[in-house]
Amino acid sequence: MNVDALIDSIAKKAEPVRDLVDYEKDGLLYCGHCNTPKQCRIPIGGNVRLVGCQCACAAREYEAEKKARADREKRLRIETLRADGIRDKSLTACRFDTATMSDEIVKCKRYADAWDDMRRENNGLLLWGNTGNGKTFAAACIANELIDRGIPAMITSFPRILNAGYDKQEIIKQVHYYPLMVIDDLGAERNSEYAMETVYTVIDERYKAKKPLIVTTNLTLDELCRPKDMTYQRIYDRILEMCTPLVFKGDSMRRDKANQRMRHVKSVLAGGAVSGYRGGIFKCPFYSRDYRDYLNCEGAQVKLPKEELDEYTRRYCANEEWRRCPIARALTLHYERTENR
Repeated sequence: MNVDALIDSIAKKAEPVRDLVDYEKDGLLYCGHCNTPKQCRIPIGGNVRLVGCQCACAAREYEAEKKARADREKRLRIETLRADGIRDKSLTACRFDTATMSDEIVKCKRYADAWDDMRRENNGLLLWGNTGNGKTFAAACIANELIDRGIPAMITSFPRILNAGYDKQEIIKQVHYYPLMVIDDLGAERNSEYAMETVYTVIDERYKAKKPLIVTTNLTLDELCRPKDMTYQRIYDRILEMCTPLVFKGDSMRRDKANQRMRHVKSVLAGGAVSGYRGGIFKCPFYSRDYRDYLNCEGAQVKLPKEELDEYTRRYCANEEWRRCPIARALTLHYERTENR
């Protein structure tokens, strides 16, 4: 094939697809939708050739598809990171934007916001306090926040590591991979020579890799600083060297959730409905019943035009983000104050 034939072949493959509304102008094919050229003139081999090009609407469609593809790839990567890093699926829903912003949660949010600095300076956190007051939830919020940014993070515990039966090299590989590692419930592991050596290996490898570690524990700071069993001394010393202690003093989140469930069940038994006029499953524990033009909550009634009420119900009542509803916030605060008296 000579050069001219090759050029003609390439130009023919680049011919634009003709639509019924397309038209010709100045010897070029124009798109009948956006009125921009679908052909252009290019000098090739001493001749001017007509070749296909993207009109404005085709270029917009291409960019939209490109962005959609990139978004899908990003979502898939994030889903993969979350599935790999957080094996306890109950923790994947822990988010700062749906949390009650206690002083402790606010500080953990600041840690996540300053992650680049925390990572560079190898600053970790030691979340300690009584059982059930939100330490694991807060650590999971940090991990999910980083994963949403495409940063690998892992939540595990020493019992889970020990029960997995990994050899030392596999443990070290896991420890080195994740920019953030969360060790949940320190102190729950069994006391054996192998267990203690594995625990120390994990902590020490994070230290040597200069990668941050977040630890949650029901142990007191005094127990960590002055352990009764000296076997733990080098482990706790290393943790305290790497992690800044943050005490969780709040009431039990588990008890609060139990109270919410109790109020919800009472509402249902009193005649409230789990699914109402608009269908769906209502998440808010203060929801009572909804009708065409209004809905009833505990101690309140919301009246809006039907379309606005439909949107309000979807956004708050039947959504995991029901805590954002001003009525739910006010009622939650009321019950918290009542229970603390």
